[in-house]
Amino acid sequence: MSSDNRNVALFSIPGCVTFPYTHMPLHVFEPRYRDMVNHCISNDMMMGVCHTHKVLHEKKASQSLKETLNSNQSTYKPQSVFSVGDVELLDTLPDGRLHVVVHMQERVQLEQEVQTLPFSIVEVSSLADLESETQKHDTAQLKEKILTRLKALFAANTELMAYFDSAEIQDMNEDMFSYHIFSVLQFDPNMQQEILEIRSGVQRLELLLDILNSQ
Repeated sequence: MSSDNRNVALFSIPGCVTFPYTHMPLHVFEPRYRDMVNHCISNDMMMGVCHTHKVLHEKKASQSLKETLNSNQSTYKPQSVFSVGDVELLDTLPDGRLHVVVHMQERVQLEQEVQTLPFSIVEVSSLADLESETQKHDTAQLKEKILTRLKALFAANTELMAYFDSAEIQDMNEDMFSYHIFSVLQFDPNMQQEILEIRSGVQRLELLLDILNSQ
């Protein structure tokens, strides 16, 4: 393992693309993923949550709640780029299900699988943006244009308007905003994955502005 790489647990969920600087709530019921949550918390290990390529092993077509809570479900081939973060346990239900939130901190690249059973652990490397500091001014302008366009498109939605004007959004730096805003708007998962893999905040924001301007 490279000195810059580290191991993380990996939770593969079809259609679920997570971005850095966001919080991913999870309702965890499969035994392997409950074990994964406990392992991450006990060993101070980050968890990745990722979109998938395809099903590797299909679950049984019909299961009772008891069977679902006591058997692992479908297994998937994960996407190679995803976000990772620390796991916080919010609640444990009487039947063993867990409510957790993963506080996504950074984007990573999957290097290799380290462990398959009882749950997936993979080796990852950081995947930072490639842009230079000279582009920061461009991202600030793009953020303002995007917020102006969003307010025009969602003027009738008082909840969203209040959110766009909130201190959380206004004070958010452009790097955080270039990830965070896509988790709020929620496009098609495959498009979300393509956006996650873009290694430039300017390009992410330019793409969003183009999409908004086409509406």
